[in-house]
Amino acid sequence: MIIFKRTLTVLICFLLIASVLCGCQGEQKILHDFEIGEEDGYGYELWKDHGDTTMTLTGGGTFSCEWSNINNALFRRGKKFDCTQTWREIGNIKVEYEVDYQPDGNSYF
Repeated sequence: MIIFKRTLTVLICFLLIASVLCGCQGEQKILHDFEIGEEDGYGYELWKDHGDTTMTLTGGGTFSCEWSNINNALFRRGKKFDCTQTWREIGNIKVEYEVDYQPDGNSYF
């Protein structure tokens, strides 16, 4: 009986650890068409007039994107501020970014 309890305890601990580790990975949200929303405390937006787009929300306010056959497209991710606060109330904003930007043709970053 003691061996069974120990085995059961070890099994439960293993399942709890596995569920925590799997839960931390999270699923990535993938957008292909117009959408505005919020996830993980960060806003996101994908807009296009036509063509093929993929925007992958990768957590912590980050994203990756790809596009082809596009006239105009917008990929946006981050904190959204509106007219409910003044710039003094918001305070300092620090922005850090890293980008691998390799457009083919006319494009803006």
